[in-house]
Amino acid sequence: MHFDIPILLQSDTPDFEEAAREIGAGFLLKRSPRLLQQLREFMAAHFSFGEFIFRLPDGREVARANSLLTLEEELRHVPDESIRFHVERNHFSNWLKARTEFLLADRLRPQRVSDFPSIQMLRADLVRSLQEFRQERSVGIIVDFDRKSFDPLSSFARIGSGSLGARREEWHLSMGS
Repeated sequence: MHFDIPILLQSDTPDFEEAAREIGAGFLLKRSPRLLQQLREFMAAHFSFGEFIFRLPDGREVARANSLLTLEEELRHVPDESIRFHVERNHFSNWLKARTEFLLADRLRPQRVSDFPSIQMLRADLVRSLQEFRQERSVGIIVDFDRKSFDPLSSFARIGSGSLGARREEWHLSMGS
């Protein structure tokens, strides 16, 4: 029903591996000495943990993103065929869900390449969706400034460790009363 949901079959019968591969599923041999390592590899490859890796249809890597901000930045530059590849497979939505960004993931999931007149229009929509979401998410939040992760769409960023505001007496004195 959902082509983009990864399926992993596990059996103690090695003969079932070929059948699993034929239907597009992964396969683990229950008694394998590498069982946990293979499970970890399957999850890393199919459940979108870690960085978002932009790929071309032939599997070549073209960019990486480790946050919503870097995802947006890379979307502006990656080749059209990479965007097409990932949208056709719901990779953006899956990656966002792995980071518990369910609202944005659900907003992007129903999108199809055919919904847009061009990949450039799709690209612009993805960038706009990320910008809007980051803005919505940051309303009313004051973050500590960090040069590496500073997001210009954040409402407020503070530098230093002092308190925000002042005691009432200090405020009155500074206002001249």
